[in-house]
Amino acid sequence: MTFSAPTDRVEVWLEESFGSADVVQNVHMLTPALSEAFDVDEVPETWRAMKRSVEGTSKELMLLLDDADPTAVRLHLRRRAD
Repeated sequence: MTFSAPTDRVEVWLEESFGSADVVQNVHMLTPALSEAFDVDEVPETWRAMKRSVEGTSKELMLLLDDADPTAVRLHLRRRAD
């Protein structure tokens, strides 16, 4: 799922959803999970990503932001591998 919003609304959404807009860290290398979830082969240096378990479920949420287009947020929800 992807959604778009003005940059300030994305920051507010991150703070409301995760307690901080800084939870999404720069991507330094492409992990198999990130590659599969977002169907990518390369990671631009402008990407930030996060993977977090969804409390009380067997799911994990992956979030991808591209600072080159900070109004677009990409989400992927899947069953945890553990």
